Amino acid sequence: MPHSIPEGVLRILERIPMTAVICDVRTGEILWANARDMRIVGATDPSQVIGRNLLEFLDPTQHGVALRDVEAIARGESPEPVTYRINRVGGGSVWVQIASVPIQFGEMPGMLSLIAEVTSREEALRDLAESEERYRQLVETSPDGIVVMVGREIAYANPALTAALGVTLEDVVGASAYDFIAEEYRKPIQEARKAILASGKPDTEAPAVILKADGTRLEVMARTAPVTWHGELATQTVIRFP
Repeated sequence: MPHSIPEGVLRILERIPMTAVICDVRTGEILWANARDMRIVGATDPSQVIGRNLLEFLDPTQHGVALRDVEAIARGESPEPVTYRINRVGGGSVWVQIASVPIQFGEMPGMLSLIAEVTSREEALRDLAESEERYRQLVETSPDGIVVMVGREIAYANPALTAALGVTLEDVVGASAYDFIAEEYRKPIQEARKAILASGKPDTEAPAVILKADGTRLEVMARTAPVTWHGELATQTVIRFP
């Protein structure tokens, strides 16, 4: 439930080394901001933000999320922290995480928000997502077959490999990879994978024979390397077809 902020608590909020603001939940107007650290929003003094609407600092695509949380605050709830991209005074933007709780600010129903910058984290996450998307596109358009194995099971097979085997991805995910390897190659490949996982180094390209869904043998060249797949140690094998 909303609670008043004693003068002593306000003095503490003034001194904490992070950005804190109080908004009117009825209008979104910023009523108070601490003077100690306004750098996140690009301000040098609270007067540069007090009196402005909180939506002015948010990307328009996130206004709906912000208004939803303001409504929750007005009901006396404390929503989960949210990551926003905010516009800074004077230009530019940063990523922040905002945690808010309901308070009573004088006679006004208010929202106290603590703001922490998370730009480095968000940029790293987005770089990772972009890298994963580039990898996915590269793998799925590769003319070579590519298979990821966790333990003995197939975790992923690209379209080139499933087409060569005459199967769908759903047919092979979770199946033993050795079911698609000619019997005389199964033990050597199993031993090679153990060595690769133990050493953390890829092997050299070597011949192998894989089995299509109809039992037809297909001679290929394969090279395996250790990878991490959703947090698990795995191997990725690139298969060149004749």
